[in-house]
Amino acid sequence: MAAALNPTIFRAYDIRGVVDIDLTDAVYYALGQAAGTFFYARGRRGSWWRATRASARRAFRQLLSRVH
Repeated sequence: MAAALNPTIFRAYDIRGVVDIDLTDAVYYALGQAAGTFFYARGRRGSWWRATRASARRAFRQLLSRVH
C-alpha cells in the first residue's frame, strides 16, 4: 500500500495535518509500518500518544495496526 506523504506534516516533535487530506488511512498505515520497522530493527520500544479529537481514535487504530 503506497501512500503519498505531504512532507509538511512532519514537525519537530509530532505529525500534524488535515484529516482525510494530509492524514489518510493509507498515510497512517505507512507511518505505523515505518515506525514498527524502525523500532523492531533496533530492538527498541516506542511510546504512542493520541489527541482527543474525534478523528484521533481512527488514526490511532490505523497507526498501531502496523506497529504490533
